Amino acid sequence: MRTLNPESCSAPIDGWWAGAVRLVVARLCMAVLVSLFVASCRTEPEAASSGPVAADQDTVELDQATRDHLGIEVVVARESVVGEPVIAPAVVELDPRRVGRVGAPVEGRIREVLVQVGDRVAAGQTLAWLYSSAWEDALARARTAAAAERSARAERDYAEQQLARSLRLWAAQAAGRQEVDRARLEVVVARNKLRAARTELARARREVRQLSGDATIPVEPRGLPLRAPIAGTVLEREASPGQAVVPGTHLFTVAQLDRLWLVAEVDEIALGKLQAGMEVEFRVNAYPGERFSAVIDYIGDVLDPKTRRVKVRCDVENSSGRLRAGMFASLFVPIREPERLLTVPDTAVQELDSATVVFVPTAENRFQRRTVQVGRRGDGWVEIRSGLRPGDQVVGRGSFLLKSAIVLRAQPAED
Repeated sequence: MRTLNPESCSAPIDGWWAGAVRLVVARLCMAVLVSLFVASCRTEPEAASSGPVAADQDTVELDQATRDHLGIEVVVARESVVGEPVIAPAVVELDPRRVGRVGAPVEGRIREVLVQVGDRVAAGQTLAWLYSSAWEDALARARTAAAAERSARAERDYAEQQLARSLRLWAAQAAGRQEVDRARLEVVVARNKLRAARTELARARREVRQLSGDATIPVEPRGLPLRAPIAGTVLEREASPGQAVVPGTHLFTVAQLDRLWLVAEVDEIALGKLQAGMEVEFRVNAYPGERFSAVIDYIGDVLDPKTRRVKVRCDVENSSGRLRAGMFASLFVPIREPERLLTVPDTAVQELDSATVVFVPTAENRFQRRTVQVGRRGDGWVEIRSGLRPGDQVVGRGSFLLKSAIVLRAQPAED
């Protein structure tokens, strides 16, 4: 058991506790690493030299099993062409040109709903059936007009047959001129009647098409079909069986999601670098480590007087379906000419003993810290201005654990 020196009791109690807390925090931060180190030593005590070796205060050495378990990753410092971007807030939105909304064309009651939210539908596919007296009346008028057209067509055919017969008889001097003239008059009357019947039928079919989207007159209708105006995905369904509706009641929204809009608010300082048709990149919160491409489709003509920003609309390809309307995004707008910089992943750079360092492999499973000078930082990368050369290897993922191992070794041993 560790005992306190009586002379130390005169120190302030708060100072003693502060030192104890710092010691506990430091050891908790490296609990995983220490446990692995101890496990490797206990597993093969006779091969203790294969465990971690403190060659000096700048070097960490691991055995292969520990390295594999910690996931130490070695990457290469390389020259990258980067440009200083302006990051503009943006939102992923539906393209209104690829959205179809279905509403009730007449007063009625929903009889049956055939789709759910998320269903993919074809253009013209029936989404629901609506019972409506106005639809029944329109069908009745259309059927009457179709019957009248058939009757008028039959009368015209008969009148033309009679005219042909009269002409043959007149040529054979078996009928008089008066009979031929009467037959010709009957043909004119029948044709005029047919023309009027067809006009009425066309008007009735237009009414049917206006209500149902199809001019075909159904023989045994289940009701007024509510059809999808475009092919796409059902995003909204507000129709339920038995629901009473009036003209204009919104019932469904169908959208094509393979292309979306990205609407950003860009600061005026970046406007000179933007033009329609330019390809840009953006990132969404749902996939923080990934960038997506977009093409500028429109640049607003007016700045917001309060924010001094202008709306920029981009066209986004979304055939994978990973992007969702309503996602918040960040649009990267380059405002400086691209430069060639020596970069490493931001996970490779650590702060240790008031210096910025990276860890360089000097032998198999042996890593030495090296002081570097860093410059600009970007999305997942850091510029190295000195301390490394292109092609040098450094530890990327896992460099924090190596740093923590050095910090832990520097702690005074507990009695």
